[in-house]
Amino acid sequence: MIAHHYPQIYYCNAGTFLNKERFLKQEFISDRIFVFVDDHFPEKEIQVIENGMYACIYLDDFHQEINYAKRLLDYCKMNHLTICGDYICEVLSELSIFDHHERSMFLRLQVPVSF
Repeated sequence: MIAHHYPQIYYCNAGTFLNKERFLKQEFISDRIFVFVDDHFPEKEIQVIENGMYACIYLDDFHQEINYAKRLLDYCKMNHLTICGDYICEVLSELSIFDHHERSMFLRLQVPVSF
């Protein structure tokens, strides 16, 4: 993004994708990162995250992502929801100015589902 001279505002709300198969197997090896952009973003080749029904869980401890992702998958299984796309871990806010918290983050974990 720096090489293309994009404004720093695009570094907010970053996240990662985990493909559906890896999420279902609970293999937490992310293969793509993303940032949310607006309609005026100059890049033409962007991926749109489809709207639809998502199962979500929120957390405020970066180190607990895997445990919460497992809870999210368990919730989907217990409620007979079908996972129909890739898992998304989105950073909603990050404040890393205090020494006592290694990564002070608020995250949303989500996965598209169908009934």
